[in-house]
Amino acid sequence: CLDSILIQDYRRFEVICLDDCSTDTTTQIIEQYVRKDSHIHLVKNKTNQGPGLLRAQGLKMAQGDWILFCDNDDWYEHDVFWQLSKVIERNKNINIIEFRYYISQDKNNKKVADWLNRGQSGIKKVSEEDIMLATALWNKCYKKEFLIKNELYEKSGEIRSSCGEIPIVLTGFLLAKEFYYLDFIGYN
Repeated sequence: CLDSILIQDYRRFEVICLDDCSTDTTTQIIEQYVRKDSHIHLVKNKTNQGPGLLRAQGLKMAQGDWILFCDNDDWYEHDVFWQLSKVIERNKNINIIEFRYYISQDKNNKKVADWLNRGQSGIKKVSEEDIMLATALWNKCYKKEFLIKNELYEKSGEIRSSCGEIPIVLTGFLLAKEFYYLDFIGYN
């Protein structure tokens, strides 16, 4: 996961790794990355909070204007940050950029998620079909200000699974009214 971020050509980013009381060697591995690269930051929680509250914690800590969420067992395709930066430069009023992804077991075993092929790139109006195709956080790039202004993050520990992201994504699309669909496969 971290290697896929560090090979990106676009280098204006920060990585906030939130350790939710892992019991394996995760912390030690991330600490090695922190020592090697100043883009990476590690925050160790004292109590387990679950993915939703972790995302909210990372969102509030982030220094950048745009946010990506990446799960620890996933990875980015090379050049996705550059592709996203081009969209951001040309579309100042967009709050959400959605991009395509692979369903992958490993780098040699990938299948394109065809249900997210919207046919063309560009600004899309939100419709019921658009919303139902993509309820994951990890194939979206969000304007930080938009997420915070609309409180699109988990505020309590009640939802403790990845399903907690669905209301955030659906509400985000509805509030955004338009989003940019980038016909680029950028996530695994």
